[in-house]
Amino acid sequence: MAQGEFTKEEAQTTREAVEEMFDAIPKTKRINFIGHLNDILLFLTAAKNAAPSENERKK
Repeated sequence: MAQGEFTKEEAQTTREAVEEMFDAIPKTKRINFIGHLNDILLFLTAAKNAAPSENERKK
């Protein structure tokens, strides 16, 4: 991933990685990170909606 070339697929992969990291946080500590998780997921959703897919980028 180069700067300015974020794709829908990369956004989805990043979202899955963030969710895995959040799941690894002990349940008693998760409440401390809910706001950060929300911000990250909102950003990734917006990026996914705005980014081209890898197929579009290759054309």
